[in-house]
Amino acid sequence: MIRFSKVKTGKSYFLNELVSREYEFDIGNYKIWMSIQNQLMASFKSEVKKGEKVLLYCLFTNEHKYEGGIINTFLISEFSTVWE
Repeated sequence: MIRFSKVKTGKSYFLNELVSREYEFDIGNYKIWMSIQNQLMASFKSEVKKGEKVLLYCLFTNEHKYEGGIINTFLISEFSTVWE
């Protein structure tokens, strides 16, 4: 998120108050690290147990690298442990 913010706005300091932690998620056969908004961390820790399924709502961005390829970045902005 910091790298994306610097590319798009030239600054990243505002993220210091917004994001300070990432979590690793198993999605299919992939492991993905996602940043989470600080305001969600307490409820996330109390509601989501390791190994349980969780529905994530994320800001999705991608950074196109100069030498080719893409870096996808996710910022968790909401979640739910109950859905149909």
